[in-house]
Amino acid sequence: MVAKTGGAAAAAAVLEPIVVPGFFTRSSRQGEFFPVGEVLSGWNPNRLTGPSVTGLLTLCGVEAMRDVAPARRLVRASYDLHSVARLEPTESGTTIVKHGGRVTLVDVWISQLGSECARARLYFADDLPPRENEIWTSADSIDPPALGSEKDYHGRQYYSDSTGWTALGSQIPGDERKAIWVGGVELIRGECLESTVLAGFAADGVNPIMSWGRDGIQHINLDVSLHLARQPVPGGIGLLSARVLVSGGTLVGSAQVFDRLGALGVASMTSIAQERRVDPSRWRPQGASPSIGSA
Repeated sequence: MVAKTGGAAAAAAVLEPIVVPGFFTRSSRQGEFFPVGEVLSGWNPNRLTGPSVTGLLTLCGVEAMRDVAPARRLVRASYDLHSVARLEPTESGTTIVKHGGRVTLVDVWISQLGSECARARLYFADDLPPRENEIWTSADSIDPPALGSEKDYHGRQYYSDSTGWTALGSQIPGDERKAIWVGGVELIRGECLESTVLAGFAADGVNPIMSWGRDGIQHINLDVSLHLARQPVPGGIGLLSARVLVSGGTLVGSAQVFDRLGALGVASMTSIAQERRVDPSRWRPQGASPSIGSA
């Protein structure tokens, strides 16, 4: 597919009902957050979910930029998830590493009980006028789920080529290409989640769609990288599996990032094998019978 880099697309803002009412609350202390609600990981009931960690790192970086260059938008984020983040008060910090004529680099980290558990490097850039040029781009894409369609208790929907979109993980074959859609969530309870922060939150969904096989999810990601060609529009963020490679206990992969306007970026990650596994067949809508999707 040949695409012109000039031109602009527009879409009305789409807001979906909140399914997950917050993963954190703010402390009275600047930069401190308390985990709440649907924040627990499937790997261990005492650890935070990957999306809540990448989302919080993104939020802190975006908020730091408001005092420096609020017109600049996120173009790249790399998340290092090097230690377990648990159900503990979480402190954050930011450093402006570089503030240049077109690009700002922000370092963000979160810590618990005095020890750092994750960090990110976020690049923000001016939204420059497009250059008229013909460039080859990938044509592979899928449509997002229908507006108002049911989500699971994580605010997610799942896709395979044979099933289409569903809120039931039990309907997704393990050996097919997959996608995930995230929407209807709050990161901080009672606060609207802006589209850029939602993209950072959703980026950790690259591991489930890459690592999900016939025997569930058996790899956990060490990192996530997010690259955004444009500003996401409100209404949800999707990830479509693009390439997956496995050798021994290491899995690497990349996914197309898309919203209701279409493709807007790329996410990638490296995962390592675990003794435990997560069973995605148990993922189901809030209030559904516990028997639905059970192993």
